[in-house]
Amino acid sequence: MNIAVFAKSTLAHGTGGMETHIENVFRELITRGHRISVVTTRHPSGVAVEDRPGMRVRYLSEAPSRRYSQAWWRASRAALQDLLEEGQVDFVLSQSLSAAAVVRVAQCPPVYPFLNGLALSHLSSEWHEWSGLRGLFRYRGMKLPEMVYYTYVHERPFLRKAKAVLATYDQLVPEIEHRYERVFVSYNGVDCSRFAPDTEQRTRMRNALGIHENDIVLLLAGVMTRQKGMHLGIESFIRLAERFPALALIVIGSGHEEASLRALGARSPFGHRINFRGNLPHDEMPGYFNAADIFLHPSQKIEGLPNIIVEAMASGVTVLATDTGGTQTAILDRKTGILVSKGDLEELTLAVEELITDRSLAAEIARAGLVWARERFAWPTIIDRLLADIASVQAGLDT
Repeated sequence: MNIAVFAKSTLAHGTGGMETHIENVFRELITRGHRISVVTTRHPSGVAVEDRPGMRVRYLSEAPSRRYSQAWWRASRAALQDLLEEGQVDFVLSQSLSAAAVVRVAQCPPVYPFLNGLALSHLSSEWHEWSGLRGLFRYRGMKLPEMVYYTYVHERPFLRKAKAVLATYDQLVPEIEHRYERVFVSYNGVDCSRFAPDTEQRTRMRNALGIHENDIVLLLAGVMTRQKGMHLGIESFIRLAERFPALALIVIGSGHEEASLRALGARSPFGHRINFRGNLPHDEMPGYFNAADIFLHPSQKIEGLPNIIVEAMASGVTVLATDTGGTQTAILDRKTGILVSKGDLEELTLAVEELITDRSLAAEIARAGLVWARERFAWPTIIDRLLADIASVQAGLDT
């Protein structure tokens, strides 16, 4: 089939959960022999077209990189018209609201958006980024109207016109199934051939990082914003470091909170045991997962199913995360991971301490998480289900 994909950002624009997700979808579809045409925003280096085996990516120079904008809405409509003139498009996949404008094109093919959550649901979590009195006025004057605008002008009209909505985590389904005609579940997945336990890689990475064989390594990774809660992970480590001299922390990522997070570590007498690695290519993450014992995801954000949680589980790492958004889709508490309350530093610290002191519990959870990730979140399984769901809709459209 010829499949068009509209995405406001890809891994060419930067590393993130949505970018990783859509790139994995590309790869799996291409391996099945489908031809992919990707339309996205301006390339950071000004590239106009990128050809890969089975896929062509068009970067729309007039659309600001990684943003929804009036320029994007106009250019994406024109891009679909060009694709239709060039040949058949069997259906369109949309990264969130990226294809919101193309449904207005005459004879638009069926559109299927991946949905990681609702615009209004992000308001409470994004509050963490707007501190102080000045932040309160900016939040009420800027963010709140913006989310309301996107909900009623773009999100709801677009999702009503979609042939089916692809919810990326279980908890989203009851929120939206009463409003839209068809809702399918299509999880964020993991490439189990890349993210897997590897004892040799573990030894190499630990040696390269100066980590001893018997050290217990915590790993934090993500975009460094306040709502991602990385400060909570660092503070938890600092509280435990004196009592557990073999405890170390690796921090991966970048963002506008990076300076304050590095300062938080530097102020601690245990700062020399915190290793900030900066922003790393996604291809390097398997090595860091193998070097780690416990992956922390103390997010305060209401988000979908984080790719990074599933990748950590598939790598055989014990996962400890806050109970927000779609985390429960992957983590069955105290079975495939540990869930703690959002923003509760005390609960987070106690949970880390339990995993440090009860290594048999940590190992049992890691083993169960590994099996769960391979059975439920492997990309071939997810894409097979996705294509079967879409085929059932397409068949109905053809009758």
